[in-house]
Amino acid sequence: RHPSQLYEAILEGLLLFFVLGLGLSLTPCVFPMYPILSSILVNQQDKSTRSSFFVALSYVQGMAITYSLLGLVVALAGLQYQSMFQHPIILIVLATLFVVLSLAMFDWYQLQLPSAWQQYFSKFTQQQTQGQLIRTFMVGALSGLIASPCTTAPLSGALLYIAQTGNVLFGFLALYCLSIGMGVPLLLIGVGGGKWLPKAGAWMHMIKAIFGWLLLAVAITLV
Repeated sequence: RHPSQLYEAILEGLLLFFVLGLGLSLTPCVFPMYPILSSILVNQQDKSTRSSFFVALSYVQGMAITYSLLGLVVALAGLQYQSMFQHPIILIVLATLFVVLSLAMFDWYQLQLPSAWQQYFSKFTQQQTQGQLIRTFMVGALSGLIASPCTTAPLSGALLYIAQTGNVLFGFLALYCLSIGMGVPLLLIGVGGGKWLPKAGAWMHMIKAIFGWLLLAVAITLV
């Protein structure tokens, strides 16, 4: 493939991941992050719009770096076994995993960290509410891991896809774009105090189900 076509394909892929992240931000997956960030904003000394935006941006960057490093690690691992991913048996196994992940989006079960880990991370985030950018960055990094069980399924699907590509740079940037898309509502909280966010409702669960169908579509494509 010509280099210009390759760059264009990468940009399209990154844009797709951003849109997917934006879609995830409209599901109940990201809702647990709202009160965490709100508590940080409430406790900060400087409550100006500019200061609140940078605090929210620091939070989102923490989450984005966490996900991006996951993408980097998975891409590095996939680079060593990229040829194996084309084997029919491996493709069938991956397709089965995507089907299993899609069931989580349909609320058949929940994917989440062990409760002891969640309690530890939650306790840590509650202690970091002074508003300093470094602490907020750390809270964002941890919140990305404990936000919600329904984040795990699409994130795992994205990581499986990245492992197949074996492209290290794309793996890092793709998860970064996904995280930035997810962080858009959090940035809106920082700017407008949540005034610009749509109200929660049943429509959010419909979007979550759409992601379940997207995971099923990937499984069919692999087969």
